[in-house]
Amino acid sequence: MKIQWFIILLLGVTIILNAKAHYSSRDTELVNATLTKGAKIIQNKYGLESIGSGASMPGGPIRKLNLSFQVKGPLPKDALRKLLILSARELVTLVTDNQEMQQYLYEPPFTIKNVQLIIFNHDKRNYESCYPNVSVAQISKGEFTYRYTDPDNTFVYKLSEAETYEEALQLSGLEP
Repeated sequence: MKIQWFIILLLGVTIILNAKAHYSSRDTELVNATLTKGAKIIQNKYGLESIGSGASMPGGPIRKLNLSFQVKGPLPKDALRKLLILSARELVTLVTDNQEMQQYLYEPPFTIKNVQLIIFNHDKRNYESCYPNVSVAQISKGEFTYRYTDPDNTFVYKLSEAETYEEALQLSGLEP
């Protein structure tokens, strides 16, 4: 009889704990809402197709928000640079304008260094662009990288270039 009660109690506790595990905490809800809203804004405003999102929240506090897009182009490096800057600004604005979200940030204020955006640059047939076109453009931790796929071996990059946010901003001609 005692074993049956123990099993029932253990089963009940397990069910309750599993049920609670399916509920999101408020910081996760805010992150999901921000990423969804940001992806829609960027998609509608800049014509990029949203293909992924994520966040870096080890231990709870929000450290970084990530969005990935693809574009049918291929677009030149200058256009990709501008898109990364403008899109990253949209995401930063969404976070900084959300007062409730501020309490969940690892290191306020949320800046361009807390954003990772990736744009996969496709050709007119929707295949990955190869050198001399940029294949992947990214901003992460305030640094821009541009990678060029080798047309002879599409599993490797032929070339990779990097620039700081300040250099990218200057080269883009956009206002700080």
